[in-house]
Amino acid sequence: MRTDEPTEMKKEYGDTLRNGVRGKYFDRVAEKRIVFLDPDVATVFSDSKQVNDILRAMIAATKSGKPDDSSP
Repeated sequence: MRTDEPTEMKKEYGDTLRNGVRGKYFDRVAEKRIVFLDPDVATVFSDSKQVNDILRAMIAATKSGKPDDSSP
């Protein structure tokens, strides 16, 4: 957040947002690793479970499950 941003909400937001809590879900999101897929890749998968299943299968197919040390 920029230091020159106002800390009070504008009047036009009304009372609906006045009781909001900044960073309410931050801890929940911070626990996860967020990866962004390119649009063409994302069209292949229907959900995150499918992505994880395929990645686990690829890891299991490698010898050690770790990246090859010879790759850049």
